[in-house]
Amino acid sequence: MNKHTKKEYAVKYLEKQVKGQTIPRSDLDSEIELLKSISHPNVVQLYETMEDKNTIYLIMELIKGSDLFDISDILGTLRPSSVAALLQQLLTALNFLHSRGIVHRDIKPENMIVDYKKNTLKLTDFGSAKIVNTKDEGAVAGTLNYMAPEVLLNMRGARNVCDKPVDVWSVGIITYMLLCGFHPFDCGKSKTQNIINRIISGKFDFPSPSWDKVPKDCKDFIKRCLVVDPKKRATVPELLKHPWIVKSATSGNVIFNEDECERIEREKSSLSSSRSSSMGSLVGLFSAQTGVSRS
Repeated sequence: MNKHTKKEYAVKYLEKQVKGQTIPRSDLDSEIELLKSISHPNVVQLYETMEDKNTIYLIMELIKGSDLFDISDILGTLRPSSVAALLQQLLTALNFLHSRGIVHRDIKPENMIVDYKKNTLKLTDFGSAKIVNTKDEGAVAGTLNYMAPEVLLNMRGARNVCDKPVDVWSVGIITYMLLCGFHPFDCGKSKTQNIINRIISGKFDFPSPSWDKVPKDCKDFIKRCLVVDPKKRATVPELLKHPWIVKSATSGNVIFNEDECERIEREKSSLSSSRSSSMGSLVGLFSAQTGVSRS
């Protein structure tokens, strides 16, 4: 909290060493510089940084609500109208980033904070984000379940560029999961390698009864995202013009009704405690240390 204005902020830690290994300063600065260059209603805002000998602290916008992972865990499958309204905001954020040559590369529910009372979504965590360039050939970034086929092929020695289409693939995976509750390439108890093979093949379906009542527009949207060839995959501007998304943008309906908000509020505290990190409290941190710099 700012002692003068009483405004609250969130703080993100960037450790300079992990398991005894020093993280290259360029890697640490990459996320900071990207966030400094971004200002958008659907992207978390960086206000300033502080650092000491061991840690960099990002002083960021505090977003009330919960991440989309917890919300979907509490509510289960979401109504198509709710999913479309969330996607419209996510796609708007991605459109802004992509227009500036920035690829997030780790789009997943945990990296989307939803203020369910104000019907707003903010994209967070730019630790894997990059400015698109050909020097990024062969890169592997993101979270396995949301990785595009071209990224997974890089794990096997390919030299694909992690370009804008990798974010679109992740959007398709998230959309599928929010509507039915499971992954489109789920292998049950099969080994991780089999999951990777299924994702690379791109073969999925909409099994009954989970998808029986889901509108065709939703399925069409997913099909446009989950295309193996990144050159044939829909772009973010194209997805923003998709009938399902356009209808949501013009309807003006709330994303979560009052009952859903109350349920999220009631159950999120237990989820938060189970997922809490061991980073410790910031109370008294800076007053107990010297050599803290700010930017």
